[in-house]
Amino acid sequence: MRAVWSLLAVCGVCLAGDPGKAAKTWPWCCYDGFMESVDALAGPGASDCGYLNFAAAKVSSEQQRKSGRCVRAALEGAQPFKFANSPSEAQSLRVLLRSQEGALWIVKYWRERSHVDIAEHELNKTCKTVSFDDKTLDFEGHDCVDSTEFMLPTYVPHPGR
Repeated sequence: MRAVWSLLAVCGVCLAGDPGKAAKTWPWCCYDGFMESVDALAGPGASDCGYLNFAAAKVSSEQQRKSGRCVRAALEGAQPFKFANSPSEAQSLRVLLRSQEGALWIVKYWRERSHVDIAEHELNKTCKTVSFDDKTLDFEGHDCVDSTEFMLPTYVPHPGR
C-alpha cells in the first residue's frame, strides 16, 4: 500500500476530461517531459480518449464507456489518439497512442521503491496491431518492436547540465 501512495505522490491525482475532445496535454505525470512526449507523438489533432487513474479515484462506468468507444473508433479509423490508464492493483501507468505518422505506441511506466531508492522503469514499443478490450480497457500489442530509446522522444534527462 505504501508503494501505491508513493506512485500517487509522483504521478499526482489525474483524471481525464471528456474523452474524444482534443486536449493539449494531460496533467503532469511521471517525470518532466513525459506528457509532452505523449502529446508530441500523438500530434495536435489527436483524439484524447482519456487518462483514467483507477489508483487515485473511482472512475465512473460512463467515463470508462466513453474512453472505450473513443479508443475503438480511433483504432478502427486509423486516427491519431492517446489513452492512458493506471490500474488500481498496479503501480504503473500504461499509455496507448497512435502517432501522427500512424505508428501504434505502447508505453508502460512504473516505479519500484526499495529501502534506499526509487527505481524508475519505462518500456516503449511500437506495434503493428493492438488488441483492445472495450470493457476492461486493457490493451495488448502484437508484432511489436522495443523502442531503442529508454525514454520517450522529447525527454531531456537533466536539462542545463
